[in-house]
Amino acid sequence: STYEGIVADVGACADMSDCCGRCNGHDLAADGIDATGASVVMNMWGNGVGVQRVTKHTPGDNKLYYNASWCRETILRRGKCADGYRNGLGRYYVEGTLALLDAPTEWFFDASAGELYLWAADGKEPSGVAYKAQTYAVQFFDSTFVNFGNVTFFGTTLEAFHDEIPSEKKGDEGASVVGKSGSGGKKLQPMLTNFLFESIDFMHPDASRRPSGDLWDVRSTSVWSNVLDDLWPTNHTFSDVGFKYSDGVALHAKGGGNRYRSMRWEFCSWNAFCYATPGVLDTNDDCGTFAPQGAAPRNGEKVMERLTFKNNGPSKTLRPSGENIPVTYVHFEGQLQLANDGCFVETGGPQSAHMHHNWCFNSGKGALRFDGTDRGGTANGLMAFNVGWNVSNFVVKGDNHTFDHNTAFDPSDMGASFGPHSWPNPGQTQFDDLDRILGGGSLEVECPGETTKTADLQSRFTNNILERVTGWKKHTADSHCPFPGENWKNNMVQESDPEEPEYLTRFAINSELRWPWGRDFRRCPGSTADKMDAGAYATWTAQDTQYWIPGALETYPTMPSPRDAEGAAIVDADLLFLKAYRSVQHVVYFGEAGAMKKVATLSGDDNVVQTGAKKPNTKYEWRVDTVYADGSVRTGNVWTFTTGSHSACPPTPHDLPPAPHVAAQKCVDAAMKIKSIAALATEVKKCYHQIKHEKSLQDVCTKDDLLSFCGCSPIAQCDGDDE
Repeated sequence: STYEGIVADVGACADMSDCCGRCNGHDLAADGIDATGASVVMNMWGNGVGVQRVTKHTPGDNKLYYNASWCRETILRRGKCADGYRNGLGRYYVEGTLALLDAPTEWFFDASAGELYLWAADGKEPSGVAYKAQTYAVQFFDSTFVNFGNVTFFGTTLEAFHDEIPSEKKGDEGASVVGKSGSGGKKLQPMLTNFLFESIDFMHPDASRRPSGDLWDVRSTSVWSNVLDDLWPTNHTFSDVGFKYSDGVALHAKGGGNRYRSMRWEFCSWNAFCYATPGVLDTNDDCGTFAPQGAAPRNGEKVMERLTFKNNGPSKTLRPSGENIPVTYVHFEGQLQLANDGCFVETGGPQSAHMHHNWCFNSGKGALRFDGTDRGGTANGLMAFNVGWNVSNFVVKGDNHTFDHNTAFDPSDMGASFGPHSWPNPGQTQFDDLDRILGGGSLEVECPGETTKTADLQSRFTNNILERVTGWKKHTADSHCPFPGENWKNNMVQESDPEEPEYLTRFAINSELRWPWGRDFRRCPGSTADKMDAGAYATWTAQDTQYWIPGALETYPTMPSPRDAEGAAIVDADLLFLKAYRSVQHVVYFGEAGAMKKVATLSGDDNVVQTGAKKPNTKYEWRVDTVYADGSVRTGNVWTFTTGSHSACPPTPHDLPPAPHVAAQKCVDAAMKIKSIAALATEVKKCYHQIKHEKSLQDVCTKDDLLSFCGCSPIAQCDGDDE
């Protein structure tokens, strides 16, 4: 049967300055385009993105009609797919017809005629066109003990598998085929084992075939063994491997005992499609940017360590499979926003993942999440020594988890999908309030009442620094939600909802951590965090030699602090960096601009250089050279920064405002949904009247606060009493 789906476009905002959070500059009806025959890529469900073909559209109409094949069986069975439509709100874009070619750099391929159309940026005919002509440059099958590396792939990729080459892939033009054909079918014992993939870069490794008319097909890099991996491990190792600009999920990997080290994903699956299995589009979004399958190494080694993810598309970044899988020293940054839900890591089940020493930042999506519920059996997970900033909540659902020594500040002020900026508060500086508890949160906890009477009663929450803790959905009146159980100890929490004053502590994050803006999260000596042993990092000392920084090790040292081109570094900043891949030593040069000199030689994991006080308002430069085991040296990049006049660990302000009242928070939450400035002003006045016991509205929320939480810049016409 054929079922009809409808996309109704709500149109553009009348005034972009009069729009909060859900700004839209396009209007399907007003644009006058004819989208018939186009592909529509859309946020189908809260966490799922799919593609359908537009069967009917009339220019000037705001409705697109399509054959609704997406998740059809599930919808017929239970009335919805995944988390449902989310009240019909979602984003979409259309592509794939000549009628849509109306702007520079856009192109269209007429598959039936074999003709390519391009609107060149400079309006001139290009001298030549390069195009993807090959799916796989190298194919491995039924091979063992193969080392493959020191290669860059551009516009093509590789695959490795343990069965005979599928018929549609035989004879891929130009592909090198390595190995011997097997007998086909599922095998008990793998015939593809012990591969080492090392120092490989994949640029544009795969591309969707939507322009050719195939909506679903994306053939990505794949190392796949369809075997009983708990009995017969494949034991592959991926080390120093990077993927960039992959249209689909960059890597499909399945096999027992595999190890993933120092790997990078950047701008992969930017369309947010999700393929957990090669060639199968996942309509329930049960995968992520990387979703390796298979049992952990038998010798106790970690499955994954030191991975870097930047600006990828699916609603989740990692979906680890297996029991208590470690997720350690991972750099999570900027997951994209087409899907209206998601997080950097989603795990669950009776033996949830163990996640520690990770950074999560610059996304409206969640940080790390124990998903499922207590009723569903989510339990026994670990989140420890993680740092989150400019990101939504850590989420702890289920029971008997450990949440220990985490740091979360400056919560995201945009949602998982709707946000007008590429990251929160682009104009924010280190001198602004980084304790932005209004409009965001640090930790969300399942309390007794929503699914069971025992949720999180046995979970342990210890030695954390958190801006705001909230309860997930319903809770019983006597549960002390969001602080269930008896295992809340030595935590610094600014605010909670529901409000539980006995658990709260007021603090200024800039006075607790050495230099959070510069990503130096060590505790300030003598601070409240120091006295309570709270947060992800130890207290700074003059003898520090090592500072853990997550992420993949690369050819050159990376992740400098102060950051390159920093314009207002603290005058007593230490020099911090992430060491280079395969390094044994690093030689550090530092000085005022034009006068660098050697200041340190560091061995092993040492990565801290303390240069003492520097001149204020002065430009400095520094460089880290890499020394390898054979004695060779690679010269590093030159980084610069300019000092300001501030020092680390300023005194705690004497005029810290009181904790915002829950009524004010609810007012702000309501204001975030308002598009009209007039209505926003009304909501602000309501906020004021709800908190008469405070000295003034200024104590809890300012005009600029409200507007920035809504995703707007300050509006000049809001003044006087309307503020």
